[in-house]
Amino acid sequence: MSLQSFDLNLLITFDTLLETRSVSRTAERLSLTQPAVSNALRRLREQLDDPILVRSGQGMEPTPKALTLVAPIKHALRDLESALLPTQPFDSRHSQRQFVIAAPDFIGVELVSRLLPGWQSDAPGVGVTIRHLQRQSVLGGLEKGDIDLAIGRFFDVPSRFQRHTWKRDHLVCLVAEDHPLQREPVSLQRFLEQTHVWVSNSGRRGMVDHWLEEQNCRRQIVATLSTYTAGALLVGESRHVMVVAKSYAEYFCRQLPLRSIPLGFDPGSFSIDLLWHPIVSGDKGHRWLLDEILER
Repeated sequence: MSLQSFDLNLLITFDTLLETRSVSRTAERLSLTQPAVSNALRRLREQLDDPILVRSGQGMEPTPKALTLVAPIKHALRDLESALLPTQPFDSRHSQRQFVIAAPDFIGVELVSRLLPGWQSDAPGVGVTIRHLQRQSVLGGLEKGDIDLAIGRFFDVPSRFQRHTWKRDHLVCLVAEDHPLQREPVSLQRFLEQTHVWVSNSGRRGMVDHWLEEQNCRRQIVATLSTYTAGALLVGESRHVMVVAKSYAEYFCRQLPLRSIPLGFDPGSFSIDLLWHPIVSGDKGHRWLLDEILER
């Protein structure tokens, strides 16, 4: 099949069908009749020599070939749209845009607390939604345009994504204000004597535990929680400790009866990065959001 013989009008229908996985919802979204969408699906199947969508117990499911075409077709449609439509300036004072950022809770809380006070006067109609950072769903969300920006620590990110190092950080111990640990750097021995709160959604070992394993050591984890905010609250009313990035420990210490203790050993530093898809590079609103995060 050559591109010249392919009806490019069908690409919009393909893109919408793969999002909705429904002929009726596609017809509603594209303001077409259901017979028109069914006919377009038939022609797609003929031209691509593939069923595209097949019925299953959960409704309509895409074929493996259709799934490989989703991202390239969506990108091509957005590139074409960006090229044809005039670039619109972003007026933060009158915009009603709602940005979606994927980030761990401790990053999201601190970030929003810095952004919102200035937005009350400079961007009163702009809002932000923080979604929990989960690698696979985040990469898909960035590609689909459901997520504007992801913030966190990233490993093995495909080269098609844009990446900017926001800050470098290192780990510290977060403890209750009246915890018996002194304020000087905690030694490895004293660290291992403590009971620890660990934050994880994946169950995979973090950098601290990987480092400890290399030293043939293991810490005692008494509670595993899904958010750092919950961990900080638990630490504040107990004798447990929690390891967290220094910049966010400082934030928690301003909000809760907590204090931060340096580590007397070095499990390594790390970067916190901003991640986005290049498809939004020409979006003036996205550029404004990046500037706000980097400058406020």
